[in-house]
Amino acid sequence: MRAKDLTVKPGIVGLSAVTSVGRDWPSTWHALLEGKGASLSFLQFGSEFSLDVPVSGVIGLDRSCTEHPTRGATSRLAEMVLTPLSRGDNDSARLYGASNHSESDILLQLSRELPDDSSLWRGLLVDPIPEQLLGSAGNWCSSACTSSLHALFAALMDFSETRTERDAIVVGADALSAVGVMGFLRAKASTHGECRPFNLKHDGILIGEGAAAIRLRYPCSDCGPIKILGFGMSCDAFHPTDPDGAGIWLEKAIRDAVRRTGCDVTDIAAIISHGTGTPKNDLVEGAVYERIWPEGRIPITSIKGALGHTMGASGLLNVLVAVEASKTGLIPPTLGGDGYVIHGLDLVQGMPRQIKSSSLVLAVASGFGGNNCACVIGPDSL
Repeated sequence: MRAKDLTVKPGIVGLSAVTSVGRDWPSTWHALLEGKGASLSFLQFGSEFSLDVPVSGVIGLDRSCTEHPTRGATSRLAEMVLTPLSRGDNDSARLYGASNHSESDILLQLSRELPDDSSLWRGLLVDPIPEQLLGSAGNWCSSACTSSLHALFAALMDFSETRTERDAIVVGADALSAVGVMGFLRAKASTHGECRPFNLKHDGILIGEGAAAIRLRYPCSDCGPIKILGFGMSCDAFHPTDPDGAGIWLEKAIRDAVRRTGCDVTDIAAIISHGTGTPKNDLVEGAVYERIWPEGRIPITSIKGALGHTMGASGLLNVLVAVEASKTGLIPPTLGGDGYVIHGLDLVQGMPRQIKSSSLVLAVASGFGGNNCACVIGPDSL
């Protein structure tokens, strides 16, 4: 999309989330400010595999995958965050959704049952969640851990192209999956203890689950000053799982997002980073921030030490944190132990960092396949 097309900046009229530390967005936000996290063995979540690996899960979530595969844990998480933002059956808001691995444990249930006439077989060919949530209208994205930001960007592009009065709801969701946990273990990407984003003692991600949603409206005269001001996205296609070692395309996505706000990188007050706690991601991402802001440090945080890596929902959760940070001027701390921070980074630790309210805040997400997304949140008056 051309920068001149980004004159339409829809208002934010609702935020919703379900995470391992909160069943709604206010409780999640307060837990993040208080430095609370949640980590349990995957054995506590009913896995049939003996995977004693730390994960961050939603306690009490119904994880059953019934004969009809659209009613698994991921779709339940999506429905939980959509309910507070929906006006009911007559709601005309267009839905934009995203998930990284959807109801991938359908495969495990099939391996147990294997009936020839099972409706579960269709779930291997057609993603069941968008069929259930979108109906005949809407967009669905699946681009690894940038999925929900790509869904958000699809909504923004539609607003800019149609310029019609309407609402849009963007949702991202992913539940713990035995298939996913096993995959990250085989890739040697999972932490064996504590997730430590941007810490030299980092050893891998804390696999998490959760969902986030945001309701947008255009035009909106009474939505408040905080809006989505600009975005950038790129794909380096460097490696199926590893980031581009130079971080050139991540940098491009960030610079494009800032440029489209009409501001300069020096106007950014804080960063809600991707910050996975893996050496390859953290070193590349940290080097990009140091390169873009060489004259002075900028406060950076990662919520993955607290919530775990929520896969397809992670980018949108970063946006929700950026919205709240811009409103309140508070940047939640990064969990994962003090000290040993990668050189050149001003990592927020221990307690929230105060910045000026109504500042510009950058939210970032990256994903397998080389996907990079960046989004600038702040007041439209700048």
